[in-house]
Amino acid sequence: MANALQLRRGTTTEHGSFTGLAGEITVDTTKDTLVIHDGSTAGGIPLAKESSISTDAATLGGQSLSQIQTAYEGYADTAAANVVDSAPGTLDTLNELAAALGDDANFSTTVTNNIATKLPLAGGTMTGTLTAPSVILDGSLSINEVIESLGTSTSTSGTIFFNVLNGALKHFTANQTANRTINFTGDGSTQLNAVMNAGESMTCSILMAQGSTAYYLNAYQVDGSTVTPKWSGGDAPTEGNASGIDVYTFTIIKTANATFTVLASQSQYA
Repeated sequence: MANALQLRRGTTTEHGSFTGLAGEITVDTTKDTLVIHDGSTAGGIPLAKESSISTDAATLGGQSLSQIQTAYEGYADTAAANVVDSAPGTLDTLNELAAALGDDANFSTTVTNNIATKLPLAGGTMTGTLTAPSVILDGSLSINEVIESLGTSTSTSGTIFFNVLNGALKHFTANQTANRTINFTGDGSTQLNAVMNAGESMTCSILMAQGSTAYYLNAYQVDGSTVTPKWSGGDAPTEGNASGIDVYTFTIIKTANATFTVLASQSQYA
């Protein structure tokens, strides 16, 4: 080694106040390392020594890869826990939440539309047929007042189909023009036999306006089958009462399947 190249050199302290030329290299005698200068940075930019650089593939920045993995897993677990918070086990994943919403991407709109179809507490108008379950009372019942709806009709002839599910009173307001048959049924598609149980009874009344020529009910049916009522006083009416209202009252008792006993009476109001 016949030739030698010497660079300017100084301590770390001396480098701190020295601004070298751009591209100049000096030696930091304190750190035993080279310093590269850019012509403007005081102290220059020291280069790392080989002994300071980790060559261990299992470390990074002085930490083992297992330490780094543990740290990142802890961070991810904490972030996930913050998202889940205290949700129950069956609703702590996005898939479970989606299933709970019926996998409906427009869930909010669906709920809003469904609510709009409901009757508000303040009231409103309802359309269509309402079906209510039968209510069986076992024991005493105290009622202050009952206002019962009255169905009306202007028909004057032909068979009367009395739907017991639409009310127990029906008023034929026009003067009758012929004797008529009355058929007690359910709601048209349902027979009275399907509505009532054996051992049950129901009572209903027919109000029929009469002109100067009166007519009367002369045939009686339940679900289209002829029945013979047992009349109050023992005799069936054979005529109506002119210029008034005839009121027929029927008590229908179901004694067995498709078997009925009918008690009847006729009263004149003029």
